[in-house]
Amino acid sequence: MIKKLDTDTIKALSIKNNTFAFFYTASFFFICSLLVFLQVSFYVNESWILFIFTTYISGLFFSFLDQTAVSHEFQHNNVFSSKNLNQFIYKVLMIFSLTNWIYNKSSHMTHHKYALHKNVDDEFSFEKINSFILFQLITFNFNYFFRKVIMLGKNSLGIFPDSNLNKRSSKIFKTRLIYCSRLIILTHIFVFLLFYYFGNYQIYFLIILNQFIFNFFKDILVRAQHYKLEHNSNNILESTRSLVINPFLSYLYWNVNLHVEHHLYPTIPFYNLPKVRNIIGSKNIPTIFGFKDFLFILLRDNYAFFFTNKSYKI
Repeated sequence: MIKKLDTDTIKALSIKNNTFAFFYTASFFFICSLLVFLQVSFYVNESWILFIFTTYISGLFFSFLDQTAVSHEFQHNNVFSSKNLNQFIYKVLMIFSLTNWIYNKSSHMTHHKYALHKNVDDEFSFEKINSFILFQLITFNFNYFFRKVIMLGKNSLGIFPDSNLNKRSSKIFKTRLIYCSRLIILTHIFVFLLFYYFGNYQIYFLIILNQFIFNFFKDILVRAQHYKLEHNSNNILESTRSLVINPFLSYLYWNVNLHVEHHLYPTIPFYNLPKVRNIIGSKNIPTIFGFKDFLFILLRDNYAFFFTNKSYKI
């Protein structure tokens, strides 16, 4: 049996630490900005090896800005004490990552209530991986990029691809999807024209496309959360797992790897999730210890002919 937190403990852990949140957020965005500056400098000076290297590091950081990590925490209002500030940053990041926040928020709230419920949860865990997908994850994630662009375009025209959420959505909700998609597209057009006016349109593409470069670590971490776990179960411990990883990856992922803890107590900010784990007891939480351990499991399951070691179990 997992130890439940009492009401007072939940309230105490749910208090936002604005100072810590500011420095954490500022450090992350500063690194992203610095990497773009270096990219542009190397591009202008035609230092192509350094440009490619910096672009990969930029991709590593930028890939975590979307709804799977950084935006995810702001969407939950789990960063600053100001809900308005959290939601403002969340929407800016959603615009940047070409994601409709109306759809994302509703879909994610459903995911929390019905994780891995077939015909309900649209954030189903990806279990299959192949060489083409791996190639994209270590280069440019074409599938992810085109899926986002096409989805925005279709939604802006009132076209709604089949999904569990779209099937049960009201006309009012779909109208909001349309206007949100159009706002995102118009914002990108305006920003592009601004860069173009100042003769720096290449920088616009550099910044926007960074998030689709070198998605390897982000993608593998996302897969770990619900990989091959129980479908249609109301027990979070059966449908969700945590992943203990090194401090650098935890920093990039904003502790979303402590996914069981987050699903159990979604109002507790990401920087307090390690405390939740300590109180509950790590032995009581479904966990894989180490990024490479999960990666081995994923590759073993999809490339069984390469592996004979049976010691890694899901």
